[in-house]
Amino acid sequence: MTLRVREARRGKRFLRSLAFPAIPARLLRSCVLCVPAVCGAYSLYRANLHSHTGYSDGMSVPSHAFVYARDTARIDILGVTDHAELLTEEEWTDIKVQADSATRPGRFLGLRGFEWTNYYFGHVCVWNTSGRACCTSQVTMPQFYAWLDSQPEPLAQFNHPAPVHYDSFAYCPGADSTFVLLEMLDTNNAACYPVALDSGWHVAMAASQDNHEMDWGRGNRLTGIWADSLNAGSIFDALRRMRTFGTQDRNFVLQFCANDSWMGSTITGGRVCFQVLASDPDSADNIRRIDIITNHRVPVCSLIVGDRNSVGWQESTYVESDSERYFFVRVIENDGDYVISSAVWVQGHASAAGEGSDLRAFGLDAIEPNPFSGHTVIRYLLPAASPVSLRLFDLTGRQTRLLANGEQSAGQHSLRLETGGPESGLRMSRGVYFLVLRVGDQQATKKLIVR
Repeated sequence: MTLRVREARRGKRFLRSLAFPAIPARLLRSCVLCVPAVCGAYSLYRANLHSHTGYSDGMSVPSHAFVYARDTARIDILGVTDHAELLTEEEWTDIKVQADSATRPGRFLGLRGFEWTNYYFGHVCVWNTSGRACCTSQVTMPQFYAWLDSQPEPLAQFNHPAPVHYDSFAYCPGADSTFVLLEMLDTNNAACYPVALDSGWHVAMAASQDNHEMDWGRGNRLTGIWADSLNAGSIFDALRRMRTFGTQDRNFVLQFCANDSWMGSTITGGRVCFQVLASDPDSADNIRRIDIITNHRVPVCSLIVGDRNSVGWQESTYVESDSERYFFVRVIENDGDYVISSAVWVQGHASAAGEGSDLRAFGLDAIEPNPFSGHTVIRYLLPAASPVSLRLFDLTGRQTRLLANGEQSAGQHSLRLETGGPESGLRMSRGVYFLVLRVGDQQATKKLIVR
């Protein structure tokens, strides 16, 4: 039995084990809209970010793939992500040349990436790097995370996951800002999305085709990306901000907002008002149901549709001040196709930074100098008196220093971090560390480099 078959069977057993208990709608304020729930002025672009050519274990060449996706499949974005260990340096360079050659500003974007292929830990697509990591040299997850951290602005995706992959989705603070997507090929992969979120990862939903035949972009599995425009800068920014959804229906449209902030945002708790727009231009593709799901796979509320292909829906709930919650939308069509939004994260209203704040940027103002040797100064801002912890982790996720722990007043704070001496037992060796600031239920992470 092949590994992929074993993973698929294990994934099916895992999916069957998930319970989705119904929570009565009367417990929440709800209404179905007759007009779309529009959250902002972005355009929708459809992407297949994971595909292969004959440069690894697919067919033909990248130039053919890009032109086919652009002119025949007529999608907006194709990422060619051949297996890194099968690429020569010349082929790796050529993928970028062909991606740029096929790109048409405002019409089509070709992207070069690669797939890190570890049959024990899982597979990962990576984009926006000058080099590539191979499973033969970056063997473990910490080694791979360290390689990603050596790149200026990489973007990564958990590919067609099973629950046991990536050390069972063990959370790594330093990799959280790099991993922006989790890929759905089937419903077994979709069941892993709340697993990753419950483990602490802040990732968006995607769907890809993982093409190994000459059909790049022709399938139904695509990622919807809400972006300012069709160019690499805008698309990468949208991925980092997690304005995406994964769909098994190629022309489905899904918007999900909370308190007028797009999916991918982190907002303040208290009363949270959700806005959902779900639409399929095919009149026969009616929507069976829509669920808003929160931590540990619990549905907050459900809307049974069955006879319409376009629905606007508003719902609301309350997030307590001591809670940290996420919410995402799952749409199921009558034919069984899934469409899943990226999450919105909600921090308890008593300690959060404000609506639409960026979780990873909150609080930490500056680390100067960085990189450093000897010492650096860390500055952070507290909007209100709050319980604070400031911890330092190495690349393996091991805590090396506890820098602050306790109640602190509102305002600007600073502290001096020394690399220490051998006699102290706290000496920081050269390398990469991650500073994690937690203020109430809010968390921020920044990288430190010791020379």
